[in-house]
Amino acid sequence: MRQIVKAGESSLLKDHQNKAFVHQSPRPLNTDTFFTGTDDNGNRLEIVHTIGESKSQIVYADFLTEYNQTYLHQALCQWLGTHRDTISCIIVPDLTPCTPGVNTNWYKLPNGVIVASAGTGNIVVDPTQVLPVEMAPDQDTGLRAPGYWSIELKDDRTGWDYSTLQFKPDGSGIYNLFSEELDIAEFVRKLPLLGSSTSWNILPSADTARIAPGMRLKLVFETVGLDHGWECCISFVMHREKV
Repeated sequence: MRQIVKAGESSLLKDHQNKAFVHQSPRPLNTDTFFTGTDDNGNRLEIVHTIGESKSQIVYADFLTEYNQTYLHQALCQWLGTHRDTISCIIVPDLTPCTPGVNTNWYKLPNGVIVASAGTGNIVVDPTQVLPVEMAPDQDTGLRAPGYWSIELKDDRTGWDYSTLQFKPDGSGIYNLFSEELDIAEFVRKLPLLGSSTSWNILPSADTARIAPGMRLKLVFETVGLDHGWECCISFVMHREKV
């Protein structure tokens, strides 16, 4: 059984024999490794492209991370009948619903970020329908991008407590509200696939990246050249507090 010793004795984790515990894995402490071919809503991470469909097909993967720290480590991929078709994997934000308005208390910036406005806003937002997106700290520096909102989660683990939503004009908040989709981060950009795979192929990584609340994984499958049928399946290797 591992224990954390008191401050002043040692900053190391130790086991029951009082030996220092050395963590030799990118897996964050107190998480488990998790393999999945679906998101938390049961949506499969795959396409079957048939001739005549859009040459750009998108699958969104939503993981419920508000009460469950979640990290993306690696991906596995299988494909069939490809001709240099490509796949991409991008992190994008949840979008807060809004409608155009005049002299409102909500303002949409040119980059799609929503801030508060004292009667000079240009959109209408229902404050009980906002979808906060956490600005996760940089893994190397620990610094966050500016966040213009703060909000708390309910203690009963049922979601956001909208009564705690507060605007932070100096950017000191943890969350942002987005009205337009933009790329927060890219994991894979237009990886070409050729022929048919005979087994799962690993997209290896020695690192792990946190999927913060409000972030979605966007899988883009693009058919290249003359239209043709092809298939592709994705699975993720993740680290999660609970599965």
